[in-house]
Amino acid sequence: RRNGDQRHSARLAAKYGNLCWVDADDEAKTLYKSHPDRIEIAEDVGDDDCGTGEWKYCVVGCEEEFDYKKSLKENKDHYELWPIRWDLLECIKDYYEENEGLGVKICVKDSGFGSEIDVDDNSGEEEVAEDEM
Repeated sequence: RRNGDQRHSARLAAKYGNLCWVDADDEAKTLYKSHPDRIEIAEDVGDDDCGTGEWKYCVVGCEEEFDYKKSLKENKDHYELWPIRWDLLECIKDYYEENEGLGVKICVKDSGFGSEIDVDDNSGEEEVAEDEM
C-alpha cells in the first residue's frame, strides 16, 4: 500500500464523497455510493483494458449493505475500490444524467462551470481549473 498526500486525499473525498453510480459493465446494475470521507490508494489493476498498473487515488464504492460503523476489512464483501479515472467519471455522469430529479449537476471541462475533470479525456488525470490557481 502506498501513502498519498493527506490534503489531496481530503480534497478528493470532499469532491467525490456521497456521489452515486452504476457500473455500466455490471449486469446486476449494482448501485454504488462513494464513501463520504474516505479515499484509498491502490494499484490500478482493472479487469479489462482500463488498468494501468500504476498506484492511483480510489474512491470507496459502497454497496447498499455497507456498514459505515465498521472498518473496510469488516465490509470486504460490500465495497469496491474505483480508481479516479475516466470510466468512473463516465459512470457518475451517466447516473446523474439519468436521475436529473436528484438535483446534482455534473460539470465537465469547457462547460463554463469551472470543472476540474475532463471526462472525455481517457487519461483520468485531474486538471487544475484556472480559477483555483
